[in-house]
Amino acid sequence: MDKCTILIENTTSELLSAKVEHGLSLLIEAQNKSFLFDFGSTEKFMFNASLMNKDLDNLDFVSFSHSHYDHSSGFLSYVKDHSVNEIIIGKNIFLPKYALDNDVFTYLGCGFDKAFIEKKNIKTTEVIDLYKITDTMYFMNNFKNHYSFETIPERFVHGDEDASLKDHFLDEMSIVIDNNGELTFITGCAHAGILSMIAQVNEKFEGRVTRVIGGAHLNRADEKRLERTANELENLGVKETFFCHCSGDRITEVLKDTTSIMAHKVSTGDIIKL
Repeated sequence: MDKCTILIENTTSELLSAKVEHGLSLLIEAQNKSFLFDFGSTEKFMFNASLMNKDLDNLDFVSFSHSHYDHSSGFLSYVKDHSVNEIIIGKNIFLPKYALDNDVFTYLGCGFDKAFIEKKNIKTTEVIDLYKITDTMYFMNNFKNHYSFETIPERFVHGDEDASLKDHFLDEMSIVIDNNGELTFITGCAHAGILSMIAQVNEKFEGRVTRVIGGAHLNRADEKRLERTANELENLGVKETFFCHCSGDRITEVLKDTTSIMAHKVSTGDIIKL
């Protein structure tokens, strides 16, 4: 069975002994490929993998949705005990990332740089727009805004403190799986806007996104935006959602109340059939 296992996110499901944290790590086992998509904030995702009898020693490659600490810092623990054949990343992913509040910077980056990867002699593949994993599974990035009400918070910046720029998250990668025109979309945080990203996938592929898995970055969205997002997800052709991490619980409740979309709340330890 092709599947996506949530090794860690912010909450726990029925695997009550699992560790949780603000972060996301997914193990994708699909189409004869096995790889990590994000690493959470710490080593906790590896503890949970052991609980679920998941082998993290023989992966085809590993990948980062983006370099915010809650998706990438766990790599520092992973690489101590595991060999890595290849890392797949978005371009410029190693630019330092911060939250900026007036003159106060807060570091949000991964805690390592390109030199750290090179020292480990790990092959690095950069994705620009689209990268084929298998005949029907892809990484995609370089997402642009399609909806005016989907805005990236001004506090997110990248680059050096003396020359920081607003972060548009063009490096942020997602996964697209094409099942005869019905597309599954797996996202880490959807900073560019979950609707904008889905709309761009629909434009790129001969099909429509019908299932969405991962973080939608709606945990701070007001009720008006949540309702508009729910309605537009339905208009875009989405039939099923599995939101977690930075999505907030409310979007799943709104989807259940106002649309025909089958909306699932998923947590650490859950396994989603792909």
